[in-house]
Parts: sequence; C-alpha cells; structure tokens
Amino acid sequence: MNTKPLLTCCFSALLLLSSSAICHASASIPERLDIIGKQIQKHPDDAELYIQRGRVYRDAEQWDMALQNYAKAHEIAPDMYQVLFWQGDAWLNQGHYQQAQDAFQQYLSHKPNDSSVHIELARVFIHLGRYHEAAEHYDYVITNGANPVPQIYLDRARCLMKIKPQPVAEIQSGLQQGLNRYPNNVTILDEMIAFSLSINAYTDAITQLDLLPDQLQQQPKWLIKRADIEKLRGNRERAITLYQQALANLDSLPEKRQKAPAYRAARENAEQGLTALSLDNH
Repeated sequence: MNTKPLLTCCFSALLLLSSSAICHASASIPERLDIIGKQIQKHPDDAELYIQRGRVYRDAEQWDMALQNYAKAHEIAPDMYQVLFWQGDAWLNQGHYQQAQDAFQQYLSHKPNDSSVHIELARVFIHLGRYHEAAEHYDYVITNGANPVPQIYLDRARCLMKIKPQPVAEIQSGLQQGLNRYPNNVTILDEMIAFSLSINAYTDAITQLDLLPDQLQQQPKWLIKRADIEKLRGNRERAITLYQQALANLDSLPEKRQKAPAYRAARENAEQGLTALSLDNH
C-alpha cells in the first residue's frame, strides 16, 4: 500500500527540513543517507537529523527503517510533536491504519488547526470504512482551511458516496458548495453530472451541463455526454442530432488531432450511440 503521491505535507513538519537536506534532495538515496549519517555521527543527539534520515528512507519506501529513525527522534526530543506526522505517514503507507490514526490524532492534539493532517486523517478513516468521520475532517478543512483546493470537495463527495444509503442531498450540496467557490470548475461539474446520472437524475445532469462555458459545450466530449443523457431521457431525435454534431466537430479537426486517442475514443462513442439508436428504432 503506497499513498506517497497523495501526501499533503504539513507546514509544521516541513519546517524540519534543513537547508542541507533540501540541497541534497536530488542526490541518490545512498548518497543522501551517507550525508545525513555523517551529520548524525557529529551530532548524535540532533532529533531533526533522524527525522531527515527517516524521510530519506520514506523516499525509498523502506518504512521500517523510516519508523526506526522517527522513534529515535522522539526518544531524543519527546516534545517534538512534528515527528508524529511522519510516523502517521509511515503507518498509513504500510496499511497500518489504526496506528496511523493514533499518530495523526496525537499530532492534532498539539496543532488542531493543521488542515493537511485533517486530510491525512480523513484518508485513514476511509481505509477503515469510517466514512462519516472522514467526511467530518474534510468538512473541517473546507470550513477552516485557508484555501481548500477543488480536490477536497471531490474527495469529500466520493467519501460520502461510499455510505449506504447514500446521503444524496449532502453529496449534492457539498459539490454545489465547491462549484460556488470555484465557478465553472470543469472537474467539479463533471463529478456533479456523473453523480446525477448515477441516481438517474437526468434533468439535473442536463442542467449541470448547461453550466459549462459555451465553448466547452461544443466540444465532442460534452456533446456526446449530452447526447447520452438525452438518450436516457428518451429524447431520441435530440440525441441523434447531438451525436451527429459531435462527429461533425471531430471531422473539422486537423487530421493529426483526429488520430489522438481521446478523439478516436470520442468518435467511437458517438458512432456507437448512433448505432444503438438506429437499432432501437427497428
């Protein structure tokens, strides 16, 4: 289990980076370990150096070695609460979610307003199947964070979608909240449309499509999506017109662009949609 790409480093923990660690970040793992190892020989009671070495082992995905170094840092400096973040990170990447929860919650007891740790804790709760608690941490970030990015609104919605039965109104209002903050954000709109389709709310999906900027609405991808929805609504002639319009727009593209995988897939989808409607009419 590797969640490294998902990591949102907390500001406090980043303060532990010394200039030397940053300067050598481009070196190989063995070189970085050698550099920090020599520093530790000179300063064996410097807890920050053990955290730095733990982070190098983290980059190498040697989680046990990372945890050993974090434990040593904690032994030297029990009040350096930032080490709890990196311990939680290592436990999360190893799939030891209860230990990760404990570490992140201990960290928050020292710095309760750290949004990045609320995000990490939300991910832990998702792995534990505790979706309501995960959503609460996303709520905290959205309400109290300095500038919650669009992905946070998406992550909260996808977390809530895992709850059975789905809290439909809460999912819809949460995505709308994200769209209010980031008007015309295509990723949020796409998520709203996909969710509306998942609950057969076709009229809502069309209304959400109408929120796209005009130039986007004429792109093949969105014309095909609109055609798909109209087909589901039983508006056969409207769907045919939209599929044909999408194919015409694809034909107008330079030949090289038409061969791009995304456009080839769009053409295939439009042709399949037309074929299905033709068969349905016989």
